Amino acid sequence: MEITNQVITYKQIREGYVIERDDAEIAAYDVTPARKDAFLANPFLKDDSKCMIYLSRVDGIVRGVVTFFPTMTKVGNEYIESVGASAMQVQDEYQNMALGTELVTYPFYNENNKMLVYAGFSSNALPIYKAMKFSVFEMPKMMRPISTRLIFARAGFKGLLLDLATAFTTCFIRPYIATTQLGSRHLSKKYKVVKFETVPEWVDEMVLNDGHKYTEVHNREWFQWNIDHCFLDNPRNKQEFFAIYRNEEPVGFYMTKDRCRKLGGLREHSMVFRSIVEWGSYNEKELSEYDIYRLALRNLPKDVKMVQIASYDNSVTRKVKKLGFFHHGYAYMGCRDLTRKYKDSKNPDLWRIRVGYNDVNFGI
Repeated sequence: MEITNQVITYKQIREGYVIERDDAEIAAYDVTPARKDAFLANPFLKDDSKCMIYLSRVDGIVRGVVTFFPTMTKVGNEYIESVGASAMQVQDEYQNMALGTELVTYPFYNENNKMLVYAGFSSNALPIYKAMKFSVFEMPKMMRPISTRLIFARAGFKGLLLDLATAFTTCFIRPYIATTQLGSRHLSKKYKVVKFETVPEWVDEMVLNDGHKYTEVHNREWFQWNIDHCFLDNPRNKQEFFAIYRNEEPVGFYMTKDRCRKLGGLREHSMVFRSIVEWGSYNEKELSEYDIYRLALRNLPKDVKMVQIASYDNSVTRKVKKLGFFHHGYAYMGCRDLTRKYKDSKNPDLWRIRVGYNDVNFGI
């Protein structure tokens, strides 16, 4: 049994390269038009000779795949080239052959990478990342149902039972949500929320000078890239940018990620699941992370039936429970300094941590 690896560059993908001998379609998702368009539009992609797709083949057949893409990390006033990873997959029958480790460690030894910043991986992958000496940071994911249909559908309810359970519990949830909204009325009088199709220039100063030593660079170009692209074709799957103004001056922002879910019942229902994946404030003592979430909750479209946030600030996590949020798993990000120059990069308190790192905003 022969194991070989193959590098496919951005240049090859741009020129229409076709992956051969992908019998189980392991790499099919990685070359869908939406994914290709998004990765080729990356504002940090400056060199098309870099690896985009890395394959593991067993006896010549594709059995594992991962996509890499360039990012940037800000360390103090220094900007260093970094790399992220997306959609690592190994065919089930070959997962005992260490193909996954070979795939995700490619950037360790190639292309002169300085920092690895990965996000969106599952708890099952934690032992692998810790074994590879990543510093892993976790954020509690908090969810607030506006309709309980998604919760019951995931619990296995179907048909009439799903409809009845949803209707009964939603009757109790909606009055509670209305009550929590009363406490944020003063914010809607103080601040104005405006959606932008084109991200304003002032976002750079707000994000890149927020006081943290480390951050994945989310500048204006990055935000525009994120709202202009999505791995999923449904137009209801989208990212949006919202600016927050006070007295006509920008004081903060947040970015959302909407994903449409189709759920059964006596008739098919379609609902939108919204995540708040990025936020910023010029002065968090005046406009806090918690306040931004409350403003976002006051500006929900009617088809949004579930809202999710993830915060590294435990005090915010406690506060949002009063708004009807409950804990539901964790979001993870991990970094590894390949230069060994930035020893304090292991300290999460020095990072500007957001759930929308890496390619998290593009996927499901």
